[in-house]
Amino acid sequence: MPAPSRAFAAPVYVDTDDALATLAQRLLGERAIAVDTESNSLYAYRERLCLIQISSSHGDVLVDPMAVTDLSPLVPVFADPGIVKVFHDAEYDILTFKRTSAFEFASIFDTKVAAMSLGRQNLGLAAALAEHFGVQLDKRLQRSDWGCRPLTQEQKEYARFDTHYLLELARELRGAVVEAGQIHVLEVASECRRLASLVPAPRPFDPDAYASLRGAEHLDPVASRRLRELFVMRERIAADRDVPPFKIVGNDVLMEVARIAPRDATALAAIAGLSPKLVDRLGRSLLEALRRAARLRPIAVLPRADAEADSGLSPTQRKTYERLRGWRKGAAAARKVDASLVLARPVLLSLAAVRPTPRDRDALLATGLLEPWRVEHYGDGILAALT
Repeated sequence: MPAPSRAFAAPVYVDTDDALATLAQRLLGERAIAVDTESNSLYAYRERLCLIQISSSHGDVLVDPMAVTDLSPLVPVFADPGIVKVFHDAEYDILTFKRTSAFEFASIFDTKVAAMSLGRQNLGLAAALAEHFGVQLDKRLQRSDWGCRPLTQEQKEYARFDTHYLLELARELRGAVVEAGQIHVLEVASECRRLASLVPAPRPFDPDAYASLRGAEHLDPVASRRLRELFVMRERIAADRDVPPFKIVGNDVLMEVARIAPRDATALAAIAGLSPKLVDRLGRSLLEALRRAARLRPIAVLPRADAEADSGLSPTQRKTYERLRGWRKGAAAARKVDASLVLARPVLLSLAAVRPTPRDRDALLATGLLEPWRVEHYGDGILAALT
């Protein structure tokens, strides 16, 4: 656990609707709150929001979404532009909130984004707290099953320190960003607005995602078909049991089964990573997947596993996108910031697809893809990459 220099009041645990309504009313009077979440993605196929940590001038609060029946009292708090919501690495938390309920966010400040803009190398919260406050976080509980109840006292103490120092950290980093110059202020604000406006994408299972597994490109066409059928089989079982696919069987084992194509349980048991218990539990399903693959056509060419495959770009536009990526990498290196702060990938893809191709700064601004300050600062480089 942290080694604080002073005693802290115990976090307030909110697990009733009445207590949440009272908390929300109090938070509406705050100028800033710190927010974090814990989910159970390591333990469930259907991930669930399991804990909300909130720190304010009144102290630290833990909201239990698994006990509270309605989180809607928090909706106006998060949507209020007069209340700054401080996160560290906000994207996952914001998407989790939006998948859970009808949340909208305004006035986000992400301390990780600020650290990125300042050129910090170690961007984790633990590193930031150690640097700014001399606090050492014990991360042993980071992989806890937050869906289990009741939470232990140790879990509660661990969770509260994910937000306890965030407001103070935000003040220090905001001051450093202002001191660093106007472009840092603008890019942090822009990225925080982008995070606030994120919309959760549907997450359907893609059977062709097997092609992204390490080593898939080295399989022959027959083994590639076997791997695809094994991959689909694992996903089905994981969904039925409500556990993550990796807890059914690991990628390396799937790869070996696809490569070797064992014919019976004895041959399966000879594969490293397949214990007798696992063979007993999964053997029939593994062998059925292999038999199904034998009846299907081999896969001569792997599906495109890269993110650009589904971008909708033509070959010419993809070349433009690659030039833009190259320019962005150079611009980020020159400023010693993360490339995503120069231009987000969706903007690069949209710029590559714009027709007619912008030829000057006015045309670039007219696309509506770039803020005026970005056109002013990066316009010439972007135009050169486009043309």
